[in-house]
Amino acid sequence: MHRISLCCAVSAVCLSLFACGSGGDSPNANTTPPAANASSEQTITSSTNAISSESTSSAVASSSRAAYDGTLAGTTVEAPNNAYKVSPVTITRLNRTQYNNTVRDLLGTVQTPADNFPEDDFGDGFNSIGNALSISTLHLEQYHQAAESLVSELITQADSSQNQILTAPHYEGYEHIYGNGYVSNWDNSEITVNYTAPNPGRYRITIEALEYHVGNDFADAYVAVNGTPIHDVAISGSFATPQNITLETYLQSGGNALGLGFRNAHDLATGEYRGIGARAFTVEGPLENTASEQFTCNTGEANSDCAERILHTFMPKAWRRPISNSEHTEIFALYSNAISNGANHKEALGTAVTGVLLSPYFIYRPEFTSAAGSEPAALSAHELAARLSYFLWSTLPDEALFAAADDGSLLEDAVLEAHTERMLASPKADALIENFAVQWLKFDKILQASPNPQLFPTFDAELVDAMRQESRLFIAELIQSNAPVSTLFTADFTFINNRLAQHYGISGNFGSNFERYQWQGGDRQGILGQASVLTATAHPSSTSPVKRGVWVLENLLCQEPPPPPPGVENIAENESLVGLSTRERFAKHSEAGSSCRACHTLMDPIGFGLENYNPVGQWRDYDGGSPVDASSILPVSLDNGVPFDGAWQLGQLLASSPRLPLCVSEHLLTYALSQGVHAFTYGQQGTDYALVHDIYTQTQAGGHRFGDMIKAIVLSPAFRQSIPPSNDANLSQQQGDAR
Repeated sequence: MHRISLCCAVSAVCLSLFACGSGGDSPNANTTPPAANASSEQTITSSTNAISSESTSSAVASSSRAAYDGTLAGTTVEAPNNAYKVSPVTITRLNRTQYNNTVRDLLGTVQTPADNFPEDDFGDGFNSIGNALSISTLHLEQYHQAAESLVSELITQADSSQNQILTAPHYEGYEHIYGNGYVSNWDNSEITVNYTAPNPGRYRITIEALEYHVGNDFADAYVAVNGTPIHDVAISGSFATPQNITLETYLQSGGNALGLGFRNAHDLATGEYRGIGARAFTVEGPLENTASEQFTCNTGEANSDCAERILHTFMPKAWRRPISNSEHTEIFALYSNAISNGANHKEALGTAVTGVLLSPYFIYRPEFTSAAGSEPAALSAHELAARLSYFLWSTLPDEALFAAADDGSLLEDAVLEAHTERMLASPKADALIENFAVQWLKFDKILQASPNPQLFPTFDAELVDAMRQESRLFIAELIQSNAPVSTLFTADFTFINNRLAQHYGISGNFGSNFERYQWQGGDRQGILGQASVLTATAHPSSTSPVKRGVWVLENLLCQEPPPPPPGVENIAENESLVGLSTRERFAKHSEAGSSCRACHTLMDPIGFGLENYNPVGQWRDYDGGSPVDASSILPVSLDNGVPFDGAWQLGQLLASSPRLPLCVSEHLLTYALSQGVHAFTYGQQGTDYALVHDIYTQTQAGGHRFGDMIKAIVLSPAFRQSIPPSNDANLSQQQGDAR
C-alpha cells in the first residue's frame, strides 16, 4: 500500500482548525475534508512504619447497634431560570478506549491499536475531557501505523491460512515434562511458545491444558500474547481429561509470544503448590473478518465503480454523519492517484480507506451546528447520535441509532428517550461502568495499594482482581436496575467469589465466579463496605481517616476540602505518634489550636466512621490494642451536628444528603459532555449549579435513580445543544467578574 501524506489529519497546523483541546473554531459540514494527498509524502517520523497491630473478628457479625433514623439537614438552593453556564464544548478527540471500540465496531477487528498510543490525560476526573486530550507528534505517527495495520487486515493482506500445532518439543528450557508431552509450571509464571504469523489479523488459539491442586480452588490462569494477559480462565482439566482453552485474538505479522500462566500457585490454607500443564498450542489463521465484505467488489463490477461505492458507504459510518459530494471526491482522489502511481485495486482502496481513518473527522468528534453563529444551537441528529453513543457506549452509533438520525426522529423526545433506554440495556453499556464509574469512584486506585506484607500476608494480585470486580459488578447492578443513588450507601448486597469470601471472613461454598451475596447483619453495606475503596484509601500499615473522608467528600458529596497549609507533617510519618490508635493519633494531630483542625473537622468524622475496617477492608474490633471507636459527629456544614456510630449509621446519614444526587449529576454531566461541570467549589455553589440542579429537580419525585438521571441528562438542553466557541472569551470575562 502506498504510504500517504498525513496532511491535515496529522499536521499540527491543520489540526489547530479543530482546536486540539483549545476550543477553537470548527469547520462547517460542507468544508472540504482534510484528506491525505497521495501525490505528496510526509512521514512523521510509602513506605510507612508500622503504626498499629490489627485484630480482626468475624467480618459478618450481627450488628449490635440500634436502628438509625437520623437525617442530613439542609436543602438544595433553588437556581434562577436560564442560569446555565454559557460554555462551549471543546472539540474532543477519541481517547484510547473510544478509538479501540470504534475500530472494533466499524471494522470488526480484534486489534486494539490505541493500546500503543500515549496515555490519555485526565481532566475533571476523566480521560475523555475535550480540553485535556492533547495531541502530539507521537500520536500522529501512531495514528498512521494503526490505520495501515487495520487496512492491511481487511483489504490488502494476501490470502492465507495456517494450522500449526506446537507440542512439547517447542518448550525449550522447561524441565518438567510429563507423559503424553505435557509441560508443567509450579509457580506463578507462564508456559510460553513462539509463533510466527504470516500476516497480521485475527487468529484462533487453542491450548490443551490441565491443572493439579490441593484445597478447593482450581488454577486461576490466563492466556497472554506478547507478555500481556488477554483472557482469564479457571483451568479444571486433568491428565486424564484435558481442557481445551479456545479464544480469538489479533496477532501481529512475524513473531508472537503465546503464554499460559497462573496466579495462585499456593493454596492459602495449606501452603502447598498448585500447578498447570499444557501439551499443545494450536494456532489457526488469519481468520476471515466478515467486516472485510464491505470492501469487496460485486461480480462484474469495474474496480473504479467498486471503489466509489465502497467509499460512499464507508465514509458516513467512519465519520458518523452524512458526507458531501466534495468530501467523497477528495477521498476518491486518493484511490485514483494511487492507481496512477502503479498500485493495484486493493492497494489503492487501502490508501483511500487509510485516508478516511486519518481524517480529523474520524479521530475527533466535531460538532458544526453552532460554528457560524453566536448563540447556542441544537445539535444535528447525527451529532446528537454520536454524543449519545460515546456517552453510553464509548463507541460510534449502531445501525438503529444511525437510522433514527437519518430520518430525523432522534430529535424527538420520545424517540431519544427510547434509544437511551435501549442502549442502557445493551451489553455495550458495560462501557459506562468501565469508563465512567471506575474513573468517577477511582476503583483502580487499588492497583497502587501496597499493604504491609508482614501485617497482611494474604494480600495478592488475585485478591486485588476480586476487589475490583466486586465494585464493578455492584455499580453495574445499581445502574442497570435503575436504583436510587442513595443505594450507593445503603445497599445490603454485594458480589463475591471464593477469594473475596475468604477475605471478608464469610463461610460457605463459593466458586471462582462472582455471585450476588446478601449481607447478614449491619456491619457492612454499600460502597463504604467494599475492600477496593477501603484499601485504596489506607496507608500500607494503618488506616487513614483523612484519605477515606476525602474520598467520600470529593466523589460522592462534591465537598472538596481546601488544601493543607504548607509544612504540615504527615500523620503516618510522625514518630511521636507511633503506638497510638488511629483515633488517638488524629486527636493529637488536630488538637485545639492546631492549624490542621479546620480541615480535619470536615474530613475526619467520615473516616472515623469507617475505622472498623482495617487497611485491607477486613472487619476489626481493636486497633493498636484499644477497642475501635467508630462514632463521630459530622460537621455543621453537612448535618448540623447529627451524631452517628459506625459505618452503617454513617451510610444511612450520607444517603439522605441532597448533595449526593447533585454530586452524582455533576459527575455524570461532566462525563456526558466531555467537559468539566462545576456545581460546587469548596462546598459552595459553582458556575454550573443551575445546570445540575435542573437534573436534581427532574429526578426528585422518582428518588433520584441512576437510569432516570441519565435520561434527564440526555434530554437536557446542555446535552442537546452546541455552544459556539466565540462565547469563550465572554465566558472568561464573566467568570472573572464573578470572582
